[in-house]
Amino acid sequence: MKRRAKRPAAGGRPRFLGSVGVLLLLLAAVGLGLLLPELGVLVQERSTDRMNQTVDLGEVSLSLTSDDSKLEKLRLVGEMLNNRVEYMELENGRVLTPAKAADKLADVTALLDGTGLSINGLVKSDLIDASPMLMVTTSDSFSTNLVWGVQYGRLVDGSWTSLDYLVDDATGLILAANFRCYDEPSLEVLPDTSILAQKLVQNLSKSYDFAETHLSIEGSAEIGPNYTMYTVNYTNGQGTVLGLPIIMGLDYWSINYYEGWYNDGYMGQNARTGAVSSG
Repeated sequence: MKRRAKRPAAGGRPRFLGSVGVLLLLLAAVGLGLLLPELGVLVQERSTDRMNQTVDLGEVSLSLTSDDSKLEKLRLVGEMLNNRVEYMELENGRVLTPAKAADKLADVTALLDGTGLSINGLVKSDLIDASPMLMVTTSDSFSTNLVWGVQYGRLVDGSWTSLDYLVDDATGLILAANFRCYDEPSLEVLPDTSILAQKLVQNLSKSYDFAETHLSIEGSAEIGPNYTMYTVNYTNGQGTVLGLPIIMGLDYWSINYYEGWYNDGYMGQNARTGAVSSG
């Protein structure tokens, strides 16, 4: 038969608290109450300092030494291609400014060097928008990244030519890009895209400046008339850790970018309407 614990008498106290104990507890409670605001500020300052130290590694450590950091940013692009990313508009970037993000147009053209691909004469004066946004995954492997969505466009003889790209705020790396000329194709037949794709992969590898990660083309697939998609594998000591697409077509190309996302996603809304928005 279980014995019930004795309750203190009405209005009384548990036996293990004497008058001295009660006084000490009251003093401790008062002291803790006075200290809590200062402790909270101290903890917040230390957390902020740790975050600042991490973010301030920014351009140097992420772009020059850390394959894992750059691969993580590219993995987020992979999540984006699978519609597992949402966007939150921001007022400002952490490292880049709108002007610096727009200046990455030169990095995009550098990726095309030797491939025969172009941006059809788009220049800085054709800039439509450069806006920062926070990418947030909706999958189980939660991650975030601060990027800039940059759009260039020009209307020539009634035909719209557009270039959109995502640039990483911390490293300045081009994470994805898409070009389209909404006009009759200037070419009737594409040249050997396998050669163009190999050169593009070489340029990507040079841009990402990996220490131990190798880029290679796994295979290709025809995804429509005069459109070919190649899968670029990212391989390190752990094996193939990532695969992202490049697509080539008549007056169209994309890097780490799906046509479906272009039509339905963030940049596609801008390109279809010529409107400027972010998010």
